[in-house]
This record gives sequence, structure tokens and C-alpha cells, in this order.
Amino acid sequence: MYVNASSPGEKIAIIEDDLAIAQMYRLKFESEGYEVANADNGEDGLDIVERMNPDIVLLDMMMPTMNGDEVLRRM
Repeated sequence: MYVNASSPGEKIAIIEDDLAIAQMYRLKFESEGYEVANADNGEDGLDIVERMNPDIVLLDMMMPTMNGDEVLRRM
């Protein structure tokens, strides 16, 4: 799990198990001034959403253990 708390502005949570994709999104959004947190599984993603209260969530629908549909139901 990665959280960058030093960027001011709106908050984005990325829940994505493909680390290359998550990093691509994180770097782009941070360069635009967004505060970004990412998790590589649904359980950690739910923790981030609860703590961070993001403005938007990018959610991978096909993850092992807890898929995106289950994450949405629990949000």
C-alpha cells in the first residue's frame, strides 16, 4: 500500500492488483497535484477508502480474493 499525503488537492484512491498500472495512474495523478493512495487488493482498498474518503476511486474489477464487485458492495 502506498499513500502520498504531501500533495494538496482532491483525493484519488486506486485499487489495482497490477502494480505497473497502479504506478502509471499514481504518477500521472500526482503530477497533476492530486493526493493519491493505492492498494493492491480489495481489503486494503476498503481500508484506504474508509480512512481517506477519496473524491474518486479507480477500481480494478478482476482481482483475486476480493473482486471489484465485492469491494463496491462493501463500500
